[in-house]
Amino acid sequence: PPTKRIDPDWLDAWREYVGKISNEDIQKMWGQALAGELKSPGCFSMRTLDFLRWISQEDALVISRVASFNIEGRLIKLKNHSFNDFGLRFNDILIMQELGLLQGGETDSIQTTFVSTSTNEYINPMKSNDKVILVTGEDPKKTFGLTVSVFTKLGREVLKLGKFPHNIEYLTAVAQEIASKDYNVEIGDWEQLNENQGRATNLVSVPAPASTIKPT
Repeated sequence: PPTKRIDPDWLDAWREYVGKISNEDIQKMWGQALAGELKSPGCFSMRTLDFLRWISQEDALVISRVASFNIEGRLIKLKNHSFNDFGLRFNDILIMQELGLLQGGETDSIQTTFVSTSTNEYINPMKSNDKVILVTGEDPKKTFGLTVSVFTKLGREVLKLGKFPHNIEYLTAVAQEIASKDYNVEIGDWEQLNENQGRATNLVSVPAPASTIKPT
């Protein structure tokens, strides 16, 4: 059970807003918000409730499409592919920006450095919905950078309101780009065990593209 109680003001706002929603898919998002807040008070802000108050079914569909590309709260931009190659329209990214859920969608200015979660070797499980890209290597101090768009705080909260599919073609392309930086990379299933721990299973190795493999 949670160590603190749900904020009465939050619950009053939830009751007031949800009574005016008739769309079934959006009602499910409201249900997820209540369930998450009861389990972990403070998980969803009042701003998220206000966002849900005005969301349309069309907006919800855009969120679902973009969410399938979410990797650790980011959209990773690939050097040799566009999002359109995997079925994600540029207009969807623009809408996410207009909704205040995403930043860095129009430019290549946001760089993220991925570091190891272990001090003994390089390990970085990059989670994407029910999948994971597991990056490993010998040097725990080694890092790699990628160009990304970042989900805002509001965007990350909204993404908690649904279970979204993954895009395996996109994940494979991301894994291949990371593998080209001299890392061991695998894709597998991800099970979240608790707030801080998860488990990767059914891992399959992803080699670097042939054009980037160094001759021995």
